[in-house]
Amino acid sequence: MVSTSFDCVLEPNASDADITQAFRKVVLKLHPDKNKAENASEAFRAAKAAYDALRSPSQRAAYDRDNVTAQYAFPATSASVKFPPGGPFSTIPVGDLVILTGLGDWKGIVRSFDQESGKYVVNDCFGTLHEVAPSALFQNVEVVLRGCNSPRTVGTLQSFQEATGTYRVQYFCHRSSRVNGIRRPEEIIIPKGTVVRLKGLERQTYNGSYGKVVAWAERIEEDGTDTSHYDVQLSESAAVRVKMANVRV
Repeated sequence: MVSTSFDCVLEPNASDADITQAFRKVVLKLHPDKNKAENASEAFRAAKAAYDALRSPSQRAAYDRDNVTAQYAFPATSASVKFPPGGPFSTIPVGDLVILTGLGDWKGIVRSFDQESGKYVVNDCFGTLHEVAPSALFQNVEVVLRGCNSPRTVGTLQSFQEATGTYRVQYFCHRSSRVNGIRRPEEIIIPKGTVVRLKGLERQTYNGSYGKVVAWAERIEEDGTDTSHYDVQLSESAAVRVKMANVRV
């Protein structure tokens, strides 16, 4: 089988010459006449489709707008590529505050991550250590609330409700009253360095992957459409630019 790693990664401002040069390198490796691996033909077709899209001004613009990726990549296969917790860009840092959703929403501090079990070791508020799956943790991070009267209202994430697709956020209103508000993912700004999970992407390649937020940019189109996005680093060679609705803490 052909490896699922990326063979070439291009920056968004890559020229036609850059794209052609990168594609030629992929052809030398993946062309069925040279590569006898079981899925070489499928991988070559996927690379050719990516090349054709990036060479077409209209398709490249649509790719930027709808798929919103931070880097163009010619994949060695069209299969999904997952980045689970445990990598350098997908592990909650030691010392970060988390909420143990499976233990009565107790708060705790990350002490380590066990690669073998795929679980975090967390010290709860009573001093007890727990081994906890990533799905049973929620990062208790500070976020900026968008659309508030105040120019910069900061709140703390408390939970995410899958049924409604909303966060419960605690913040102070008028500097005195503590409020537990409900916010959609598009209504909060997750800070740089936060580990997030990708969900609901139209292209299934990275769905379910974990990565680290490295940037956020606000963009409002002329017709009022909000196309603000995050840049999420998945590995040393893979990053994606995704809509705010496609990120989960």
